[in-house]
Amino acid sequence: MTTAELKEYLGILIDVHGELYTQEKLEETLKRRIDSLNFVPEEPTFEGYCRVNKIDQRYSEIRKEAPKQKPQKPVEPEEYSERPSNVTVILDEKHLERPSNITIAAYVLLCIIFPPAIIGAIILWFASKERESRLQEQKRLRDKRDEAQRAEWQAYYAKLKAYQAELKVYQQYVEDKKMSDKYYEEWEAKKINDQNWKMRFELQKEAYRVVLISVREQKNKTFEKLGQIYSKNIIYPKYRNYAAVCSFYDYIESGRCSTLEGPDGAYNKYDIEVRLDKINAQLDVVIKNLIAIRENQYKLYMEMGNVKNKITELNNSVKQIESGMNVAISGIMALYMQGERHSAQLSAQLNAQFLRMQSETEKLIRNSELNTYFTECNNRQLSYMNRMNYLAGNYDNPYGNYAPV
Repeated sequence: MTTAELKEYLGILIDVHGELYTQEKLEETLKRRIDSLNFVPEEPTFEGYCRVNKIDQRYSEIRKEAPKQKPQKPVEPEEYSERPSNVTVILDEKHLERPSNITIAAYVLLCIIFPPAIIGAIILWFASKERESRLQEQKRLRDKRDEAQRAEWQAYYAKLKAYQAELKVYQQYVEDKKMSDKYYEEWEAKKINDQNWKMRFELQKEAYRVVLISVREQKNKTFEKLGQIYSKNIIYPKYRNYAAVCSFYDYIESGRCSTLEGPDGAYNKYDIEVRLDKINAQLDVVIKNLIAIRENQYKLYMEMGNVKNKITELNNSVKQIESGMNVAISGIMALYMQGERHSAQLSAQLNAQFLRMQSETEKLIRNSELNTYFTECNNRQLSYMNRMNYLAGNYDNPYGNYAPV
């Protein structure tokens, strides 16, 4: 193989390596995006919601209790208004007092002066005794009534005290239940919102998977073509990497080397520079600090700059696809939020919309810059395979016959 042909071969390898690295980086970006959509807020129990949001646990415990009934206020005892049936008049204690000595002396003197008055006195005495007995019975009944009424009022006040304690507990229960209902409604709203976000994330992930499958398919094609190019065994297996091939191209193009093998060949020079730490083969480090390799790895510097720009262009294309995907997702979410989320009919409708979204995503890819890039890659690789077969002396190959440029 002539030096010009070797340079052309190395240039082909560099292009395919650059395309493969670009597609690998794009694949990583899409995978990170899908992984970022895996986080969905959990749907905790109401107890968990209260715990996470530092809400007093009594608001969750109260929902487990049986509903409390409002206590009934005890009825006040009625005042006694009826008189005892055998008493016509309720008298004071002074009516039960014995007659004074003067009154007794007057009765005795009257009996001495007028003896028949003795009979009247006897009658009055008996009447007085009967009256006294009636008054004592009335007093006994009144005392008994008063004692019963005191007992009723004591029982009433005990019930009233218990009622006030129960009412206080009930009022606290009503306030706690009101706050519990408020927090429960917030939790229900959050749960529905989480379900909506979960559905949206799943739709976005599926759309990104469609894009990822396209990128992965193209990456696999590129990887296969790179392996076919290397299978010509022009490059020793140890040096089959992007950084080494770029360095070989630098050596050939600058005239420092004309072959790969030998003491003055590209392999030997590359090994020396690697030992002197002049070569950095870590592409992820290189692409973040291109200026550092400009002097010693100029071809890699130029190629990685182009790769970096291409990755930016393709990421922008993916964002445009994402905008189109969001329109389809919004339509599906509108349907999702209209009805019962677990109904069989809605599930069938969602599946249909899900498939429709996949189809729309594929259509977006076909009309995107990403698909244009894939087409250009395939055309270039087809041309490269033709050139490799031509350089190998195979002029009758499935890729067509193209004379060297």
